[in-house]
This record gives sequence, structure tokens and C-alpha cells, in this order.
Amino acid sequence: MTHLVDHNEDLRQQMVDRLLSQFETLENWLKFVDWLAPSFQEAENVAYDLSADRLLDTAEGEVLDQYGALLDEPRDDLDDDTYSRVLNSRILSNRSSGVLEFLLEITARLANTELARVIELFPAGVSTEYVVPSSLTAGMRARIVKLLDRATSAAIGIKVVEAVPGYFGFEGDPEALGFGEGVFATRIDDNG
Repeated sequence: MTHLVDHNEDLRQQMVDRLLSQFETLENWLKFVDWLAPSFQEAENVAYDLSADRLLDTAEGEVLDQYGALLDEPRDDLDDDTYSRVLNSRILSNRSSGVLEFLLEITARLANTELARVIELFPAGVSTEYVVPSSLTAGMRARIVKLLDRATSAAIGIKVVEAVPGYFGFEGDPEALGFGEGVFATRIDDNG
């Protein structure tokens, strides 16, 4: 995870490195550094832990639940990693103006896959498709549809399709299998 604050795990060495060269060999200065460094290291560790525990990407447990309450997104029975993805996707859907890149990011995060695509359907529609190792739960499917619907404009129709590996497809899709071999994908939105 990326943190906004860098964590220095060895402040003593940094203090010694920053001593002017004429003081590096003086034993009293090194004793002073040895006396001072543990207090500063403890403050550094506490400050880092406080910042890291409060960021959405690194939060766990109760802190995630607080984010969920702010975003009006219930946890239900989701583990921390999945709930963090849901909350990040909710923020993206709140900020989205229906741009295809946002819809792709929301789909990929919620389905936890890199195999996702968004296709613009003329005149006012969007199809999002994703491939996952096994079918998602009904609750996660409902969240995907809800957040994608929220992320698009009111006049835009949305179609959401879930596929598992070995899905049926046509020429031009290297992952798809042809007639008699592939399994059909599932349309998970209410309009299908």
C-alpha cells in the first residue's frame, strides 16, 4: 500500500548520518544520539501508525466501518479487503460523471479482476463485462450493478455481464471459446 507519510525505521542512523563530520567521532555526541533517538523513534512509529491506520487503503475493522457509515455503504458479511474495494468503488461512483474509465475501474475493483472491459452502446448505453475465476455472490453482483448505475447518467442504460474462464465468444476475443466449447456468460443487471 502507498502511504502519504514515509516511515523511518532507523532514526538513530539518520541522526548519526546527519552529524557534521567533525562530531561523528566524538563519543559524547554519539551517546547523546543514543539517548535521544529512542524517544524520537517512538514518536515516529506512533505518528506513522496513526496516519496509516486512518487511510482508506490501509484501514481495517472498525475504521473501515466508520468509512462505510460516512459513505452509507453497509459492510454486510464482507472481509476487510473486499469491503475496502467496495468503499473505494463507492467513492469512484460518487465522483463519476459516467466516463468509461471510471466505469471500468469500478467494475475491475468490485469484481477483483484485471479482465474487465466497458463497451459504449449507441445511442445511450454501456456494457460492462468482466471475467472472474468463479461466479460472484448475489450480494456482490447487486453492489456492482448499483454502483455502476449510480456512476452513470440517468439516461444511460447499463448492461453488466459476468463470465467465468472458458466463456463462449467470437473471433477477435483470444480468451473466448467457440461453438460447442464455451460456457455462456451471465447478464447480472435487472434489465436482461
